[in-house]
Amino acid sequence: MYKIQTLNREQVVELWEVDRSEIIRSMYRMSVDDDSGKEKSLLEYPEYHDVKGFSEEDIQLYTPILIECFDRDGYFYVIREDDKSNTDRLGKIIGCAVLDSKRIGVNGDLLQLLFFYVGADQRGKGLGKLLFKRCIEQLKNLDDVNGIYISSIPAKNTVDFYLSQGCQLIDTPDPELYKREPEDIHLIFKK
Repeated sequence: MYKIQTLNREQVVELWEVDRSEIIRSMYRMSVDDDSGKEKSLLEYPEYHDVKGFSEEDIQLYTPILIECFDRDGYFYVIREDDKSNTDRLGKIIGCAVLDSKRIGVNGDLLQLLFFYVGADQRGKGLGKLLFKRCIEQLKNLDDVNGIYISSIPAKNTVDFYLSQGCQLIDTPDPELYKREPEDIHLIFKK
């Protein structure tokens, strides 16, 4: 049985404990309609990546973004490993979801899923579904929010996970997020 917990500000840096290592064999990119120039569907292509974990560049770039999110009352959900040998110590984070409180999107009615990872040894156990469901539950408490915006790495397994949770490709990507990660696949979960 897993329990979702929240973090305090000092614990935000513990998000980097998640083992994000992964062998990626297939990626997606968006196809573009020749007539309109708009992105229209996913194209799968083979591409091998041996991801060892978070890079120092990622940590330096995203730690201030995560702290800013926390300071504006973002939602930080984590699942920790059970450390029964030491009840005074919190276990290592094995899964996390960070839902920003800043409204984005064309109508300003979406929250961004800013950070979402499940540890390599924990995948396939339903932790991702549990964390994503918690983010959806948070939407129910917010009358002025109609969905979650996801700027996903283009790895096939990651995008397929979001699609399996009911997310859809978004028609118009957020300009700021698209500029930050132009190769990402942009999706939306509608409330």
